[in-house]
Amino acid sequence: MGWQKVARVVVAVIGVGCAIAVYVYLRPRPAVAVTTPTPLDAGAIAVSKNTTTKLLGPDGTPIYEITSDVRRVMADDRMELRGNVRLVFARNGVPYTVTADEADTAGTAGPTGEEQSTVVFRGTVRMKGGDGFSVDTEEGTYFNVEQRLTFPGAMAFTRGQLSGSGVGGDLYMDRSVLWLYDQSEMRIAPVEGGVPVTVTGKRIGLAEADRYLRVEEGAQLTRDNQDVQSDLMMLFFAEGSQAVHRIEMDGRSRVTQTGGGDRPDMRADNIDLDFAPETSALSHARLEGSGVLTTRDASGTTRITGSTIDLTMGADGTTLTRLEGAAPTEVQLPRSGDTPARTIRSAGLIAEGAEPKGLDRAVFSGGVHYRESTPASRGQAARSRVATSDSLVLGLGGGLNQVDMAEFRQNFTVVDDTMTAKADEGRYDARKETLQLRANVPARQRPRIVDQEIDVTAQAIDVDLKQDSFVAKGRVESLRKPAPKAPGATPGPASAPGLFEEGEPIGGKADVLSYAKATGLAVYTGEVALSQRSGPGTSSNVLRAEEVRLDDKKRDLMASGQVRSTFFIEQGATASAQQPLTDTQLNSDRMAYTEATRTAVYSGSAVMESRNGERLTSEQITIELMAERRALKRVEAVATGAAVLRATLPEGRYVTGLHLTYHAESDEYIVRGKPATFISPSATKPGMCEVGTGSELSFLRTQGWSLVKNEGGAVGRAEEKKCAEVVK
Repeated sequence: MGWQKVARVVVAVIGVGCAIAVYVYLRPRPAVAVTTPTPLDAGAIAVSKNTTTKLLGPDGTPIYEITSDVRRVMADDRMELRGNVRLVFARNGVPYTVTADEADTAGTAGPTGEEQSTVVFRGTVRMKGGDGFSVDTEEGTYFNVEQRLTFPGAMAFTRGQLSGSGVGGDLYMDRSVLWLYDQSEMRIAPVEGGVPVTVTGKRIGLAEADRYLRVEEGAQLTRDNQDVQSDLMMLFFAEGSQAVHRIEMDGRSRVTQTGGGDRPDMRADNIDLDFAPETSALSHARLEGSGVLTTRDASGTTRITGSTIDLTMGADGTTLTRLEGAAPTEVQLPRSGDTPARTIRSAGLIAEGAEPKGLDRAVFSGGVHYRESTPASRGQAARSRVATSDSLVLGLGGGLNQVDMAEFRQNFTVVDDTMTAKADEGRYDARKETLQLRANVPARQRPRIVDQEIDVTAQAIDVDLKQDSFVAKGRVESLRKPAPKAPGATPGPASAPGLFEEGEPIGGKADVLSYAKATGLAVYTGEVALSQRSGPGTSSNVLRAEEVRLDDKKRDLMASGQVRSTFFIEQGATASAQQPLTDTQLNSDRMAYTEATRTAVYSGSAVMESRNGERLTSEQITIELMAERRALKRVEAVATGAAVLRATLPEGRYVTGLHLTYHAESDEYIVRGKPATFISPSATKPGMCEVGTGSELSFLRTQGWSLVKNEGGAVGRAEEKKCAEVVK
């Protein structure tokens, strides 16, 4: 067959070829000399000078470019770059240039696998970014995958207004974050009238894309004579600038004024500060956790404490326009001139005002405790005053320490060295030291003042604390208490008690009561009623009038307008022995009692009556008491004009005349007139009276016939007349 021939030929050819190949391979070869190339640098597989390596991306744009005077390629793919090393690359659209004396690279990375993974720069290292960021150091390492530059030693940086230094740091280019790890410091240069800021701490982190600075461990900031400290501090930059517009402090936070100016000091667990970006002036602050705010002005230092304190400043950064504090809140106000030091405690505080004046109103709420204190000085003892209420509203003159008016609301009580006052509400003028006590409608607690000498309740009471005086109005009820005796004093002779008995309280009612301790004058007006009980089971001494004036210093008394009085006075004939008290009623238009002479003058339709039926009417009646006790010494009555006086005596006797005198020691009456008349019922003839008429009559109060005298000394005689005709 034909194909079989062809196959046999092919096999034969293959066999020959194999034999020839074996022969060639196995045949003896001649010796060949081998030359080993000499390396350009020890350890390097390639060395080149003035090299530039540029890597382009898929779109033809440069990814990075690295140049140096000398480049050594090591066997492990590392490169050693020496002399004028320069690396140019871009991250997040920002171009970066790093220059150094030398650099070492290791590994590859990036989408192409040809970028350097790690580059260590040494010598004079400087990194500059297209955004103005620059770093100077002696060593830095670039990590491609992490997009990070790390600096193990001392370094310094700048970025626009920012500059700083530290030992050890990291630059995260993907996030625009720079960290300094030790001995860190950053400075912010002022722009457009701002103030320079310096920040120090162990670690400082700058997050430029997020516009904040983080300071850790011993954070401290200084700005314009102000020192700010905390454990942790965050600084936030205004939009589009590096001006600080907010500072957040966490842990042992403190803001201290270190130079001139009126900016406040602050202390708290945490403090937040907000600043006006255009002026760097403080606009707002918030203190949380044991907050203490201290302000200063010409009058002194004001201190505010609270669990939380929130304050807002005016455009000047020093004028306080709003202040809010949470429980427990305490405000300490300085003493200035005649103004005492003050402390106010409450559960809450809100104060507000407007520029340029500042705070004009403050509200303390949740249980208010107010204290004033004045230290002792020459000629004046130390003083204190304490007030409590549910809430307190202060009218201010620009600051908390400039108190114009204080309004205590609900359950108000004030206690000072001499007085206690209570009311639903109290309005206190701190400058004038006046106090207005008012009742609500309906009243929970009527205004009341109490001291060692008087207890007064009314619808409204106005008190002058400096002058120690008051005016009470509306259903006034008072109690005048006996003056306290000095400790260890022994009683002397019976003192002059006046119309009211000494040592017993005197109650009073009136529409209005005014009292001034400096003058010792108490004035009651409008349906006045003064009363005094001498003891259990006894009747009362009572004085009623439209107006009554009591002089504490002189112990004088004046009454006017429908005077009605009842006094218990001894009226016995034996002046040397104490007699039973007898109630004596004395009524008139006016009355004046003078302690120096122990006399009471009732004038204007005066009437004097006693329980046993004795009655005396006259235009004016004067009674005189003994010096030693409340016993009647003398009575004198005077008629004026065409009127005559009339006296009704015991045993039905009756007297008229122009002038009457009664001497208690002798129990004798003397009546004068033109004429004077004495009428006495006949002892033997019923219905008939003996009538004596003359210029002067004298007789005993309870017995005996009258001695009648006429002008010229002639003794008159009595006539017998019908009683109905003469007794009218």
